[in-house]
Amino acid sequence: MPIISHLLTPCELAKFAKSKDGKKGRRCVGLGLGLSSFDGFPFFHLVYSANKHDSRLFPTVIRDLCQRFSDMCRTVKGATLVMDKGNNSLNNIQLAAKEQITVVGSLVPSQNKDLFHKQLKSYRDEVLGCPMYREEREVFGIPG
Repeated sequence: MPIISHLLTPCELAKFAKSKDGKKGRRCVGLGLGLSSFDGFPFFHLVYSANKHDSRLFPTVIRDLCQRFSDMCRTVKGATLVMDKGNNSLNNIQLAAKEQITVVGSLVPSQNKDLFHKQLKSYRDEVLGCPMYREEREVFGIPG
């Protein structure tokens, strides 16, 4: 059986990890990217080994992200951080609040099952012509 040399080549960055499409046995890298909402200008990036979970990198990355943003704009006050539910934690939200950053995150469905039972008549707002339900609620002890 032939040896596949590209699989045996040592690499510090690309590590074997389960890809987002669920396939195993591939070398993967992760990319963190900070963009301005005004024009999509990329002001921050981080390439990391994809066998590390985002939530472990997040506390360090948010500090670096804030420093880069502050270097460019002189402040991070008023910035908005959009993160997925994998990074939702009280510690991460408190870290962002300490930097005076607004956080937008998704809610974990298993912890908000009541939202699945909202009647269509309670969808009073619209986004791009589609009905939308809006509600403020306390998350991690922080009022919405």
